[in-house]
Amino acid sequence: MDELPKSLLITGAFGYIGLACVREFARYTDVVAYGHPPRVRVAGQLPAQVTAIEGELRDLPERLRGRSFDAVLHLAGGGGAARCAQEPVAAVAAIVGGTSALTRWARQEKVKKLVLASTIVVYGTSRAHDRPWAESDAPRPDDVYGALKHAAEQICAHENGVALRLANVYGVGAPIDMGLHGAVERFARAAASGQELTVMGTGTQRIDYVHVADVVRAFDAVLRAPKPPACINIGGGSPTSVVYVARMCLAAGRELGPTGTIVYQPAPAEKVWPDRSLAIDLAADTLGWRPQVSMNEGLRELVQMMHRSLAPS
Repeated sequence: MDELPKSLLITGAFGYIGLACVREFARYTDVVAYGHPPRVRVAGQLPAQVTAIEGELRDLPERLRGRSFDAVLHLAGGGGAARCAQEPVAAVAAIVGGTSALTRWARQEKVKKLVLASTIVVYGTSRAHDRPWAESDAPRPDDVYGALKHAAEQICAHENGVALRLANVYGVGAPIDMGLHGAVERFARAAASGQELTVMGTGTQRIDYVHVADVVRAFDAVLRAPKPPACINIGGGSPTSVVYVARMCLAAGRELGPTGTIVYQPAPAEKVWPDRSLAIDLAADTLGWRPQVSMNEGLRELVQMMHRSLAPS
């Protein structure tokens, strides 16, 4: 493995994964954090030595005039699946247009390495599969977000970029509640305050969760790798049922005092929820990467952080 690049640009730097990457990589290399204006509670978590620049991707060449970088972590993602579905035109501009502008700039500036944060969603969300998705499986996105992220992969591939297809990311990436509203975050927040944890349907769907610290380690590994594959899955290695996640959060909450409960609500009739997970053999073979944070450890830490955030200041 090589050393980390001496200078690193991180786009989407004020988001959940972005902030975790900024905090980690700023310990070892010069980092410029680029993205939308950070929320107040996020801004205070940026290391003092990091240069923060606010702006849209389309304005990046102008905002970064006179700066050079050895590598780029492209984490800007258009706001996630729900926002992409609600605002598809804006999502196309952000993900496809923004990635195109970034890669053109990277080519002109002779950036040595470009790494894109992609997603398990490129394989599809509603089609059943009898094994974990592998990089050799053809992407078949069935929603706007997956289609646009796959398009971003293709754009980056033309510039010899590397795409990491991430499973469902969870965990404490910074010592604050980022205000996320995925199932894991909702469960942890409810468990920390002794409220009801609502599970839709039976909760038996098995989902691939990967801790944010392991994701940061994967980005570290690919930045150091001399010739990584063009596309690599990054998952937790063992899918977990939704109801089991709820139960683990509940147990972690009870260790702190609150006694929440799990309640079940009927699943929407039109929803199709097959099991989804990623094969991670290629990451192990080419990057030497494997997940290290257990689900139990990651959820306990998350509930504890949520509990602290509820304490009077």
